[in-house]
Order: sequence, then C-alpha cells, then structure tokens
Amino acid sequence: KQSLLDIWGSGPQDIYAVGSGGLVLHFDGKTWARVETGTRANLYGVHGRGPGDVFAVGEGGVVLHYQR
Repeated sequence: KQSLLDIWGSGPQDIYAVGSGGLVLHFDGKTWARVETGTRANLYGVHGRGPGDVFAVGEGGVVLHYQR
C-alpha cells in the first residue's frame, strides 16, 4: 500500500503528488497518471518552477527532476 505525502501544482491542469515507494502521480486536468521514477525511495516533497519543471525529493538524498 502506498501513501501520498506531498502535492504541488502550477495550476488546475498540472498537479503532481508524491509518496511512498517512489510514487509520483500527475493530473492533467482530466485524469491522474502514474509517472515512472525508477526509484522505490519514499518521496517527501514536490515543488516546481512552473509547468514542466518539477522536482521531487526523498529519503537517502534522492532528487528527481521532471522537465518537458
């Protein structure tokens, strides 16, 4: 069972949620989709500089950067 631990969005059509076991979800205004991260580390925080430039941080110093 995975838990959500933080959420951030640049607007109603660009929302990210992160959580346990490397969970990252993205909401595009219509549906939530899982984002492949390649990690099983718990992710405790998510924040961005705007749409398509988002960072997630977690245990063990894990830092993920999503850029589109």
